[in-house]
Amino acid sequence: MQHKYVNIAVLSFLVLLAMLLFKVSAVHANTVPPSGSSRNTFLTFYRQCARVDDEKVVDEVLDLFIALLGVVEQKTAQGEPLPTIGWLSPSDASDLGWSYNSALGWQALQRCVGVKWFPETNVHEEDAPDAMRRLVDKGVSLIFATSAEFVGGVPQVALAHPEVSFLIPFPVEDFFTIPNIRAVNMNVWEASYLNGYIAEWMTPDHVSEIGQMGSVHFFTEYQNHNGFEFGRMDAARDMNREPRRMVYWWLNSYSDADKATFAAQDLVQNHDIQLVAQTVDRYESQRWLRDNGYNGMGATADMGQFLGSTVYASDFVRWDVPALYVFGLFMVNGDGKAWGAATPLVLPHSVWLGSLGYGTLSVDVPDEVRSRVDAIVDLMKTSPFASSFVFCGDRVALLLDDPADLDPVTKCLNATQMLTMNKLYPTIEDLGDFEIPLTEDTLGTGSMVAMIIIIV
Repeated sequence: MQHKYVNIAVLSFLVLLAMLLFKVSAVHANTVPPSGSSRNTFLTFYRQCARVDDEKVVDEVLDLFIALLGVVEQKTAQGEPLPTIGWLSPSDASDLGWSYNSALGWQALQRCVGVKWFPETNVHEEDAPDAMRRLVDKGVSLIFATSAEFVGGVPQVALAHPEVSFLIPFPVEDFFTIPNIRAVNMNVWEASYLNGYIAEWMTPDHVSEIGQMGSVHFFTEYQNHNGFEFGRMDAARDMNREPRRMVYWWLNSYSDADKATFAAQDLVQNHDIQLVAQTVDRYESQRWLRDNGYNGMGATADMGQFLGSTVYASDFVRWDVPALYVFGLFMVNGDGKAWGAATPLVLPHSVWLGSLGYGTLSVDVPDEVRSRVDAIVDLMKTSPFASSFVFCGDRVALLLDDPADLDPVTKCLNATQMLTMNKLYPTIEDLGDFEIPLTEDTLGTGSMVAMIIIIV
């Protein structure tokens, strides 16, 4: 019997691994258009290699991509090596979350441009500096530190290696004076807004609460929660009802599968909750929700593809489009050299909207909700506010107790307000930091499989 469970666990792991290798590691034999090709030829190639379904690829994105291909063609003709990329991640692509999606981005660079990338996966916070030094020793030109857990270790390595550029997906002001560090603002809260809108619509009137699991206490995570709340309040207004109460746990981890699963269980078993959203980079909690008759909202749309139709949407963007855009800036504007700046790089709406995973919305999402989400995305694409649709404009004023909180010039909330707006919400119950109860029944599935394999 013990061997039977082991075989099932191993078989399940191999099937998942094969699916991931097919989706993440497949490099398509696309032919790069040479200089002088028509714009439509470049457009077709871009849509194929960046996996963009939207026919309306914005000119600034396509122009930069064409310029990037021109630089690559020139360097290749002159026999110059292309820059290489180091990728630092707290987990690996098997999380089906943030690491999975960012890996897709660097695979797109390999697929579209021929750039090599070197991953350092499953890196703990205290090991991040050594992992970055290993990437430096491999000769990489650009290191992407994907997680907030790594931010503290970036400066010491960056200062010691000015020949290497560093990219962090969080606008940390303390680093703006270091010339080879560039922060990129992913505007992930825009996607969180859409998730909140969907979550409110998918929660029936007789259910009073919605569950949420946050990862770590970090300012971008607070902005994500606020974006989620703005989406819920907009949806409740459209539904002509009071918003459901949001109940959430903080896990203090991006990748603890057992903790996420137990927290999901606690939310649905001890509260009036049918749907649990998460910004945690693991799929196991969503699988448990599905298997036990609840609805989930995972940290990537691909969770829906792997886990089924009860996982409604994506909380994070795919990195295919952003990776091509950021690397284009790195090569075209910086010639592959140091590119630090006093302000973070804000991705245009056309970049992050082009990479949202909402093409895979669950078949269980009603047509009315789907059409409303499509309409909101269209508004986002035409938003006059470069930094944010969610925290700017007259519609935001309608959600505030005092419309004067909007900046009179920018018509947006400032960065501090974006972080503290949750103090205005009467519909939030913060349960604090979750810890797995120490009982005989708290051994998680992942730990159980590992122990069985070790015993055998």
